[in-house]
Amino acid sequence: QHRIGQGGNQGGHGLGGDVLRPRLDHHRSEGGQLTGGQGEQRLPGLFFDTNQSEIGPRSRASLHRLLKLLKHYPSARIRIDGHADRRGEQKYNRELGQDRAAKVGSFLESNGVKPLRMIRRSFGSTVPLDRKDTPMAWARNRRTDIYLDTRGQK
Repeated sequence: QHRIGQGGNQGGHGLGGDVLRPRLDHHRSEGGQLTGGQGEQRLPGLFFDTNQSEIGPRSRASLHRLLKLLKHYPSARIRIDGHADRRGEQKYNRELGQDRAAKVGSFLESNGVKPLRMIRRSFGSTVPLDRKDTPMAWARNRRTDIYLDTRGQK
């Protein structure tokens, strides 16, 4: 079994622990359909500062661990879902989520991941991890979720 990182989601910047142990978290999208299905593994997310889409050093290190994992699954597909906290206009949050997903995708692409392997989407503030109206909840919701689809892999 391949491992990325040690321990859990230390410092909230993701991709720690046993990410290949199936942890299929199901979320509802804007239309109510479930996302994260059979053969798709939700990896720990990457988190962002308020109104930012820049990838920080800890998230960059997590992405380098993801790149090592992707070498073991050369035809696996990656879905990157960008999210924002609930503050701000809906249009702005959707664009911010898209910017976050795009930055993560561009980082992976610049490190050899073919663009055809990736899907980048934004949910804006419509799929929060935490519905509370607190700074901690807002921080948890400023993220990208990364899903790895290894169906057809050996």
